[in-house]
Amino acid sequence: MNPSDIYQKAYHLHYEEGDYKEALKLYNQIISEFPSSQEATYSKSQIKNIEDGNIKAPKKQGEKTMKVKACPYCEAIITKNDSDQVPEFCPDCGKKINPREMLSLNIKETADYVNPSNTIATIIKVLGWITIIFGIIIGILMTGSNTGIALPYIIGCIITGIFMFGFSEIINLLHKINIKLK
Repeated sequence: MNPSDIYQKAYHLHYEEGDYKEALKLYNQIISEFPSSQEATYSKSQIKNIEDGNIKAPKKQGEKTMKVKACPYCEAIITKNDSDQVPEFCPDCGKKINPREMLSLNIKETADYVNPSNTIATIIKVLGWITIIFGIIIGILMTGSNTGIALPYIIGCIITGIFMFGFSEIINLLHKINIKLK
């Protein structure tokens, strides 16, 4: 058996079955039999997760899962299915990705994983653009009647729109953190 197969089995026992004892045996087997392999590095990380109590609950009966490809360094989800193009660098950790080293993981199929973007953040961002665009248009129309109010009005709308972009980004970042914690 090669280290990749053993690692996949250990990972399955660890995260799918919740059999941490057997998973630890397999992770340690990889480290002892294949110490210079990439899987040995991953196994050390998984052993640390188990020892530190960073253990995800095992899959419940009838719970749907989906197969994804993850970064071998930070385990961030890269693709949702095998047909997706793998980027050259991980969007989360920024390290160069070798497609042959990608991890195949089964994750719980939830709305967060199916649609990783946040709807509220998108709406706030659109409202920010609308605020800026209409602020500039109304400010230009106001210059004909009262130029003293038009410029501060335009600047105020632009600043408000930028704040809305900022809130949108904060919501997106919190959403990504929430997904990683699951």
